[in-house]
Amino acid sequence: MTFRWPLVARADCLGAAAKAREVLTEAGWSPKEASELAVVVAELANNAVRHAGGGECTLELEARAWELCVSDEGPGFPDEILADAGRTDGVQPRRGMGSGLSCARRMSCALSLENRRPKGARIVARQTRCKRSEP
Repeated sequence: MTFRWPLVARADCLGAAAKAREVLTEAGWSPKEASELAVVVAELANNAVRHAGGGECTLELEARAWELCVSDEGPGFPDEILADAGRTDGVQPRRGMGSGLSCARRMSCALSLENRRPKGARIVARQTRCKRSEP
């Protein structure tokens, strides 16, 4: 299933996060898993609105995985953020990858960032559902 939300204002970020939580909960994911996705959506969507003036959020949902893509037409990522994106050690906020991107990386199995040509950026976060049951 695919869900899309336009991102124009900060209220859209919160709305997309709430809808993503609702979608995951209705699909049988745990409240913890649904809340983590909501945080990832809110952080990445807010970045698109703040740094690029808006964009689009797309959620692909399968039985055991989700993939979130946030794209925009802004200036793209600076080189230091793209360099930090592949790090697995602790990244300090404001030293490249900010706290929102670091949070999204911690709450997903994979996070990729890319600049699009001629302008814009794209972030893809993925998560696979745990086989163990969540409380």
